Amino acid sequence: MSTLGGLIPCVLAIFSCFPMLRSGFPEGHDWIFELVRVAEYSRALESGQVMPYWAEELYWGFGSPIFIYYAPLFAVLASSFSSFFGSVTSGSVAALLLASLLSAYAVYGTLRELLPRNQVWAGAAARVAAAVYLFSPYLLGDKLIRNANAEFTALAIFPFVLWGLLRIRNGRMSGYPLLAFALTACIFAHNLTALIALTTVLLLSIFLFLNRWQWAVFWHIQLWTVLGVLLAAVFWLPVLTLKSLVRTEEMLLGKFDFHSNFQSFMSFFSYQEVVGVGVVPLLILLVSLLILSGVLCCSREHRQLMIIFCVSALSLLALQAQFSTPVWETLPFFPLFQFPWRLMGPLALVLAVLAGLVFFILLDGRSRRAVVMAEVVFTIAIMVNAIPVMQRYLPLADNAARLSAELSASGLIRERGLPATVLDEYLPKNAMINVAKNAPINRAELWSAQSVSFRTVEATGTRLQFAIEAKTASVVNVARWYIPGWQARLNGAEQVVTRSGWGGLQINLPAGQHVLEVFLPQPRERWIGLLISLVSLGCLLALLIMRWRGMRAARVAAKTVQEWS
Repeated sequence: MSTLGGLIPCVLAIFSCFPMLRSGFPEGHDWIFELVRVAEYSRALESGQVMPYWAEELYWGFGSPIFIYYAPLFAVLASSFSSFFGSVTSGSVAALLLASLLSAYAVYGTLRELLPRNQVWAGAAARVAAAVYLFSPYLLGDKLIRNANAEFTALAIFPFVLWGLLRIRNGRMSGYPLLAFALTACIFAHNLTALIALTTVLLLSIFLFLNRWQWAVFWHIQLWTVLGVLLAAVFWLPVLTLKSLVRTEEMLLGKFDFHSNFQSFMSFFSYQEVVGVGVVPLLILLVSLLILSGVLCCSREHRQLMIIFCVSALSLLALQAQFSTPVWETLPFFPLFQFPWRLMGPLALVLAVLAGLVFFILLDGRSRRAVVMAEVVFTIAIMVNAIPVMQRYLPLADNAARLSAELSASGLIRERGLPATVLDEYLPKNAMINVAKNAPINRAELWSAQSVSFRTVEATGTRLQFAIEAKTASVVNVARWYIPGWQARLNGAEQVVTRSGWGGLQINLPAGQHVLEVFLPQPRERWIGLLISLVSLGCLLALLIMRWRGMRAARVAAKTVQEWS
């Protein structure tokens, strides 16, 4: 791809983040939750959790295993940038900018792979598609209004999955690792978007390869897909095996029950907050349908691609309508989406591809001047369509800005009881939240109903040490929520840790002077997942080496034949 042609989408990506770059992190629906998660992730890394699994200041210092379950990629990026810029908000803005740049590059590359590379209007069509995706009101709403940063990060990676499939379609072996690593990154970014990405790989590989009887290619794609999923086992294996420890059922109750969250069809193409994407996507879909009806001519190959993406767009729209309720009730994992309009994210990518195809077909054979003018007009129309969403951006108010600036300070989240999620879905079961909520701010990390005196030697989220003197046999309580895995050592010997009636840690002590150590190691399931991920990575590298050697041998053989002939 040309250097200049690839730079224009990056410039558009920066412009799509202009409100944040000018005025800072947005005060959207979930701003406090996002910033608290990033601050806690950074603190977990600083306290020695190489792969964070415990947020130490949540629930007034009693903690939470949220990082076992919550997709970590955005937190990893934002916390890394935060340590560089010295601010949680600046780090989060930098992470969103990076995701925007990646999405621009991925969509541009996808269309360049889809369309002929030797025609000037193909590059213009790819840039138009990138603009459609970047300025999709839904994606802009994710990062400017809803603060749905994990979902936005996954949607930024999603086009790489499609790009990988198209590279395979064009006979380029680099498509396989691109597909696998993109799926891995998608899983680390957002669980639900990853499910859509996996479904996309299966369905699109059927349409692209099985109808050509390319069985070997199809099964190779499934192999690399499985390896990509296994590469993320370090994340998803603990999620699946330990979900019974927390209150994930709360994610499906009340306003989060999908039954009450269907929208009318026309609201999708309005400028309604959250779900509306404006009229330009509707026009793209209508022109695409006109091309399929035969009103506008195109090649057979492009018609087949238009059919695939039009059917995808209509299916995603249908799944957001009330009549699709039986589908949502039948298919596994669908209720976890909570809001059917979340499918507007994948729909935005489908519409971006359709926009590129429509532009290419309409400008086929036109002069360079006509192509440039059309690209400018299309891009302006796309950006104008996004203005209603961008106008709803609000920077952090003074109080919120002061609070966010202090999030990195140790103790603030604990003292104020700041939440990391809307619900308590990552609070351990049997934890009585009022015990933590009503505890004094200056409460001790350990207490007992018996006569016990102690001195705190060390106290982090997952490791505590006390010097204790108990006049009689005693039961002590430690201010941490209980989950299986907590361990204790009394004077160097293992001691049993049980769950108290209020859901915390409880340990029996004999009379005398003691050194008590309490700690929570990395979950065993995380280590098993890491082993699976490393084995998968080894398999991926082995496949890459085998393919490289095979291609090298083929080139040598071809050269030998040429020399002999």
